Amino acid sequence: MKKNTIWIIAGVIAVLVICCVGATAGYFIYTRGGYTAPLPTPFLFPTPNMTLTALYQIPTLSLPTATQQYVAPTYSGGPTVTPTGQVPTLWYITPSPTTTTTVNRPVGTVEAAYLATAPTLDGSWDEWTTTEYPINAVVYGRSNWEGNNDLLGSYRIGWDNSYLYLAVKVHDDRYTQVSTGEEIYLGDSLEVLLDTNLAGDLLVKSLSGDDYQIGISPGKTTPGNNPGAYLWFPVSLTGARSTIKIAAIGGDGLYRVEVAIPWTVVNIAPFKELQMGFAVSISDDDLVGAAKQQTMMSSSAYRSLSDPTTWGMVILK
Repeated sequence: MKKNTIWIIAGVIAVLVICCVGATAGYFIYTRGGYTAPLPTPFLFPTPNMTLTALYQIPTLSLPTATQQYVAPTYSGGPTVTPTGQVPTLWYITPSPTTTTTVNRPVGTVEAAYLATAPTLDGSWDEWTTTEYPINAVVYGRSNWEGNNDLLGSYRIGWDNSYLYLAVKVHDDRYTQVSTGEEIYLGDSLEVLLDTNLAGDLLVKSLSGDDYQIGISPGKTTPGNNPGAYLWFPVSLTGARSTIKIAAIGGDGLYRVEVAIPWTVVNIAPFKELQMGFAVSISDDDLVGAAKQQTMMSSSAYRSLSDPTTWGMVILK
């Protein structure tokens, strides 16, 4: 009996040892059926080693660093001129007739108001209510200028879908104009400069096919007597422009001129916020019977015909 009891006790101990070892190894021991099956692995929640901000941080995207060549906008008519340099910016949107990129020149900017009713071209300023801008910078023949009574001017500017309008007032002690056609600058006269593709050649210091020089004669001998207009530049379009409407009144001491320049003359389809290079100037001749340009006074103090960057700017409002 003792011997059997000892064996029974030894068997029980062996079973307990096997169960403990199996549990430690990750197995549950089935005593019936004669096989072992793996215990399910318990789910353990990891201990976070990052903050919530770090865990949910949005990655940062890197944009390309290459520069893009400047793209010149194209307005109606006239060639565009593209600068040779590059603009250090990633994106550039070409302006359309409804949006425009703001450009600037150091000479100054004026605004041309939209005129719902076209002015009556009679030389009078009665219906003009837009801003009056000065023409007071002597840019040629300063030694001939004898003061404000000799030559001084101002102007108003407006527009509609058909014309660019100018009203110019000139203080001039002696009205002298004996020339016509391409020689009207050799006498009392006006000059209008327009850069119609300003964004395309903002920094180009030479004339191109989108730059216009227009001369206006208030009249031969007296203002209002056979006034005329002449286009000097572009040279491919040189000639008289009878479609430009002109009215002038006055004489010695003071004369006034109203001008309507069709947009077709400068190949432009106008729209609000259109920006153009611009300057208006007045020439003076005090030599009776002679044809000479003694003095020129301009709205731009730096006006140089051959360098459009010296002109001012106008924005259609």
